[in-house]
Amino acid sequence: MPGSAEVVRRAYEALGRRDFHVLAGLAAPDFEMDLSQRVLNPATYRGAEGLLRFLGEIEELWAKMDIDVECMLERGDDVLAVLLVKLQGRGSGVKLDSRIAQRWELREGKLVRMRLRPDVEAALAEFEEGG
Repeated sequence: MPGSAEVVRRAYEALGRRDFHVLAGLAAPDFEMDLSQRVLNPATYRGAEGLLRFLGEIEELWAKMDIDVECMLERGDDVLAVLLVKLQGRGSGVKLDSRIAQRWELREGKLVRMRLRPDVEAALAEFEEGG
């Protein structure tokens, strides 16, 4: 079985390709994606239906989305990923680059929860302190 960080890496690759089937296969049925701290359209998505809605929103809003993994820290079933996300708006062409962190929880090799952490330094400090 791949390690937790490898599962998260596969999820980012699938997201970059907008491949719902692969992403759904990596997620537990009760998966939760907590994006309530994002500036644009804060929301929480649950289960396969939530993932599908999230991917639909990406398709609608963004013509281009690149995710570069800056670093990934792994502690058992807990993973912190620091990312540089580059977006280009559909229609408007507006470009948005942001450095963010995402905290992932896994169970039995499946993605269970992801929480957006806009404050990268705080997320790193919390993870390194064991929180």
